[in-house]
Amino acid sequence: MLKPLRCHNDRMLEVREVDPNDDEVVSAWWRITHEVADHDTPGQPPWRLDALRGYMSFPWRSQETAHFAAFLDEEMVGVARVDWSLVDTPHLLSSELMVVPEHRRRGAGASLLDKVIALGRKMGKTTLLAEGSAPPHDGPPIDDPGGVFAVNHDFKPALVNHHRVVRLPVDSGATARFDELDDEYEIVHWLDHLPEDWIEDRARLAARMVTDAPMGDLEITKEKWSSDRFREMEELVVSMDSHYVGAGALLDGRLVAATEMSVPNSKGADAHQWDTIVDPDHRGHRLGLRIKLANLKTLMAERPDIERVWTYNASENTPMIRVNDALGFKVGGLLTEWQRTGL
Repeated sequence: MLKPLRCHNDRMLEVREVDPNDDEVVSAWWRITHEVADHDTPGQPPWRLDALRGYMSFPWRSQETAHFAAFLDEEMVGVARVDWSLVDTPHLLSSELMVVPEHRRRGAGASLLDKVIALGRKMGKTTLLAEGSAPPHDGPPIDDPGGVFAVNHDFKPALVNHHRVVRLPVDSGATARFDELDDEYEIVHWLDHLPEDWIEDRARLAARMVTDAPMGDLEITKEKWSSDRFREMEELVVSMDSHYVGAGALLDGRLVAATEMSVPNSKGADAHQWDTIVDPDHRGHRLGLRIKLANLKTLMAERPDIERVWTYNASENTPMIRVNDALGFKVGGLLTEWQRTGL
């Protein structure tokens, strides 16, 4: 454990690992996420408490996690989550760090980062990634509070994603021409549990998310996906009190395109788009747009209380941006992947 530091007003700052199964810890963590979101990214959806509880306590098989919190006396003022894969990217540590606005620039963020880096060095990691959200911005948000902190601690912006949102219902007139294209592909749907006949194809498609989508300067070249790892993602979404709503395209019984979104059980909450991927051999048939549209139609029919769906794409991912533009998505913020090498 790091030694307590004397902080402002003679209060003591201490960083320690916390239990993600402790309800008081989760509630305090959730409060911090809301304070940070309200201050830094107004209008973007903060964590729901039930979703955060499921996410923090999820029993991963493919990765390990650690949770740290910064306390002024016994008041939690900052948090950091760290995770690392057990199946690939052995050099990599990923993190998310937040400090409530009124306690920034007083050592809490730096102390949390020190704890994260010490953990990475102990395991022999060489690269640290950290996500940062910001309002809409041209280029990396280096003047944003999170960007300033990242640059001051030797991070560089490795990939800039645009956070996009569409308000439902989508414009049926603008998308009508994509409803029934006459070709050999069959559009299929599933809920929470992908049919077993397609699971190997879906795992193969998941591995392509790293090799096919723009990755900027991220030090990630490939990931290993199995049917069990994909099942784990389904289990994660359900543990977050949500449904995993999927659509795909079949050809000769093979799943050649897939898309999913997380849809909360909470009435009126926002839904979140997850992967959309099309096999390279089957591109050029508007499959990405067609399956996303099919999934949105399912959502609108089954959950008319859902008013917004969020997604994000790398700023240079022109094909997927065109798909989202056609569906009516608008830029609502930035999600930057900050990278620090040579821990």
